[in-house]
Amino acid sequence: MIPLYRHGLAVASPKPGASAGVRVQPAATISLHGARNGTGSFAWRAGNGGATDRTPRSSRSAHFAEGCGEAARAPTTDADMLEDIDTSRKVDLLNLDNQQRTVVNRVALALEDANDPNLTTAALLADILRTFLGTHTSVRLLLAEWDRRPVVAADAVSLVREQIEKVFLVSLLLSDWATYVPVYFEEDWCRRFRYFLVQKKERNHLERFREFFQSSGPELLEKQRRRLKISEDIRDLIEFQVAHCQAARPNHLKAVRVPRLPTPKAIVDRSQAAERPALLRWYEEYRGVCGYTHIGADKLQMTVMTGRKVNFSQEQQTGFFTKELVELSVVVSYIACAYTATELLSRTGGGLEPMAEVMKLWTALLDASLVAKVFWEARSASLLPLAGL
Repeated sequence: MIPLYRHGLAVASPKPGASAGVRVQPAATISLHGARNGTGSFAWRAGNGGATDRTPRSSRSAHFAEGCGEAARAPTTDADMLEDIDTSRKVDLLNLDNQQRTVVNRVALALEDANDPNLTTAALLADILRTFLGTHTSVRLLLAEWDRRPVVAADAVSLVREQIEKVFLVSLLLSDWATYVPVYFEEDWCRRFRYFLVQKKERNHLERFREFFQSSGPELLEKQRRRLKISEDIRDLIEFQVAHCQAARPNHLKAVRVPRLPTPKAIVDRSQAAERPALLRWYEEYRGVCGYTHIGADKLQMTVMTGRKVNFSQEQQTGFFTKELVELSVVVSYIACAYTATELLSRTGGGLEPMAEVMKLWTALLDASLVAKVFWEARSASLLPLAGL
């Protein structure tokens, strides 16, 4: 038996040349056309035009709502959906890409113009928002390869983990920038310093690295440490841990703590009551993509479907690609970006123009995605004055 992991189905290995013994209804009509550089247009139907399998699911708790191809995770908000999306509606992802780009650019500029609460924090938040576009482009490039190299497209969902982590990072920085903006830069220095020491142990005796590891590298890192006001004890602790990785700490370093940002779960636990239901729901998305990224069975599915031991039809492969890879990667990427832009804009009291662009992106997503409806109703609708118009 060959597991169809994501859908909780099992199909008998077919004879050579025969099709697999299970029919998976495609979730959407997908057409790829235009340039093969990731900018080609996806014509994507919102939801599933036909019935979906109602059999038990696999290790992830997601299930497919009847008449919709999107994975509806275990709800963490109190409201149940009363209205479905139009499953016959086509969504052009190129248009969504353009709308997303406009939103990011307008909101990032609004943040930098406001300089609130200070120049460093505003610039950091604007740069984090801009990185949504780079990661999203990588997702699109991987998905564009699916018809030529399907297994490459499987990595698109893994990249969405980074998009969701930005949701938590921005929430944390907005909640207490005075504490966590310094920790953000301190943790980054500690990570780079530690890796510098690891490489120094390995390469110190090579002539071409000697000057860097003995002179210019330590001088640069020490200069950065002093500017960030990181204590000598933290520096000494990292040096001790790298040099003696299995040894107990000496007494004078036992109380030293290396700066670290909270995990997503810890961010949820310390979040404000108004945002916590939405963050709890984001945490369910995060758990799902983490399990996928850690080489869960879901990630192997495309490799199985295109392997030589079984013979899945093109229809089955397209159905899996649409339901699992497109909707759980590129669509969630759009939503994470829109959610974060809304959070940032609400803190700046941004102008009417960026607010209108954010609302336009949300409108397109709400027409196409039930997952978008969840986050819109849980949080973002309350932050946009235009939402009530």
